[in-house]
Amino acid sequence: MKTMRRFEKLLIPARDERGVVLVITLLVLVLLSLLGLSLMNASLSEKTISSNEVEAARAFYAAEAGLQHAKKSLEALTLTAVLDGTDDILAGKGKGKGKGAGSNATIAGATYTILVSNNTAENGFPRGTIPADPSNSDTVDGDKIIVLTSTATFRTGRQIVETVLQSQGSFPSIPGAVVQVSNGWNDLDVGGTISGFDESKTCNDQAGHFHRGKTVIIEGNTVTGNPDARKYDAAVDDPFWNDPNAVVALVEGWMNDPSAVKITGDTPPKKLGTKNKPQITVWDPTSTDTDSNNKAAFEGYGILIMVGRVNLKTSFEFHGLIVAYGGKEMAIEGGNGQVLHGAIIAANKDPKPSGEATEVGVLNGTKVNYNCDAIKQYVEPLGGGGGGSLKVLSWRPR
Repeated sequence: MKTMRRFEKLLIPARDERGVVLVITLLVLVLLSLLGLSLMNASLSEKTISSNEVEAARAFYAAEAGLQHAKKSLEALTLTAVLDGTDDILAGKGKGKGKGAGSNATIAGATYTILVSNNTAENGFPRGTIPADPSNSDTVDGDKIIVLTSTATFRTGRQIVETVLQSQGSFPSIPGAVVQVSNGWNDLDVGGTISGFDESKTCNDQAGHFHRGKTVIIEGNTVTGNPDARKYDAAVDDPFWNDPNAVVALVEGWMNDPSAVKITGDTPPKKLGTKNKPQITVWDPTSTDTDSNNKAAFEGYGILIMVGRVNLKTSFEFHGLIVAYGGKEMAIEGGNGQVLHGAIIAANKDPKPSGEATEVGVLNGTKVNYNCDAIKQYVEPLGGGGGGSLKVLSWRPR
C-alpha cells in the first residue's frame, strides 16, 4: 500500500514544473512565426530583385533602341547643325538645344533621352582611344565624329549607353559638268569647251549643262554630254538639286569648315591641295580679275570656292569642284591653259530680281571636263556636306 502511494506521487508533476508546456508551445509558435516572416521577406526580396532586373533590362534595350533611332536620324542631318541646335536629332528642324543637342522619345513604356555632343576631349572605349576634335568647339564639328549618349528609364530601371560615331559622308551625284541652281534664270556663256562625257569612264549619262530655275540662256554651242543640256527632272535627279537653299547651305558649310584654307588677293599659292591631301579652298580675290600672269599658275585638288564676282584668269589645272559663291557671275576667262577635271557649281537662293540669277562663263579655250573619279576621290572625302552613313568607332554601357 505504501509502495502504491509512492508511485502515485511520482506521477503528479512538481509545483515548479507547471506551465512549462505553455512556455514551450509559445516559443515554438514564435519561432514558426519568425521563420514564416523570414521566408515571406525572402520571397518578396527575390520578387523585387527579379522585378528590378526586368526593369533594368527593359531600360537597357530602350537605351539601345534610342541609339539606333538617333543613328538613323543623324544620317540625314549635318553634324554641326545638330550640335549648334539648328536641327533636332529626333524631331526634324529647329528643336535642338545646342552644346549637346538632345531629344527624347518613348518606346514600349520606356522613355529614352538622346544627347549629341562633340568629342571636344579624347573619347572612346577604352577611354581615350579617339582623339579630340581639332575644332575644340561644342557646336562646330571638325572631324566628322560625335558622341551619342542614350539614357533610358523604365519604372525604377535606368540605363545609359554611349557610342562614338564617325560620319562617312555623302554627296548627291552631280548631274552635269556645269550645274546652275537658282530661283530665277541662269546664264551660261560658252567660248571654251564643256564636256559632260565622263573622262574617267566610271559614270554615265551626265549632262554638259544642268540647271534648275525659271529659264536658261546658253550662249555658245561647245557643250556636249548625254544630253548636252537639260533642266532638273524629278524622275531622275536627286531632290537636292531642286533646292537652291540646300545647295547654298552646302557651300556655306564647306566655307565654315575648320579645315578650309582661306586665301585673298589676286595671286594664289601654286598648290591648292594635293592628290593625297585634297583641301577646301575659299578664295576671295581683291579685285574682279585674278592674276593672268602665267607665273601665278596653280594646281589644285578638292573644292575651290570663288567668292564674289570673279574673272578667273589665272592659269590652272584643278581636280574636283569649282564653286561660284556670292556674286552674280563667275567666269573662267581662259587663254592661259585652264583645265578643270570635275564640275562647276553655281547657286543662288536669293528670290529677289536683283540677285536671283546665276551666271557662269567658260571662255577663251577653257576646258571643263566632267570627271566622276575626281569628284569621288577629291570632293567626297572632304565631307560631302551633310548626312551619310555612320560608322561605330566605340560603344559602352555606362
